[in-house]
Amino acid sequence: MANLLMTRRIFLQAAGLCAASAAVGLLPGCSGGKVTLQGSYALGERTSYSGFGMTLTKVYQSAGSLLNRPSSGKVFVIAEFEVSNELETERTLTAGEGFTGYFDNQNRSRSVSAELASGMERLEGKMSPGRSLHGVVGFEAPEDWQEMEIEFKYGSNSQYVIFRAARSQAVEL
Repeated sequence: MANLLMTRRIFLQAAGLCAASAAVGLLPGCSGGKVTLQGSYALGERTSYSGFGMTLTKVYQSAGSLLNRPSSGKVFVIAEFEVSNELETERTLTAGEGFTGYFDNQNRSRSVSAELASGMERLEGKMSPGRSLHGVVGFEAPEDWQEMEIEFKYGSNSQYVIFRAARSQAVEL
């Protein structure tokens, strides 16, 4: 009898958790664990996202440097961002954390080699309220890429933003 009561209690607790999880998805501002797109922004367009003001300011393409070269059939693509802190507390961006690159809809990992080959500052650091950072996030992409999308998701935020540019907008380094 004790086992039956314990089993029933566990079942009711589990059912309650499931109902609560489903209800969260119905509340405004809650996604119930789903990550949703806040918006998509072209080169030069500014957005406010998760307390940051963000702009993809330039896109560069490079064959690399003497010490840092992309793999055969690839090029480095370097995205330059300006990010400002719109909150009243200090914020930190950690070396491209939260950035995912897609080139012609194919996921491409961030490339520290691309960032180093650019000779520019990486997008990382602390920002006091009202202050900004300027830096790059680099990727290794196929030589014939046409469209780039960079997703950015900060921390545990349930939304993300996309920055996009075409190969024709990239400047050779």
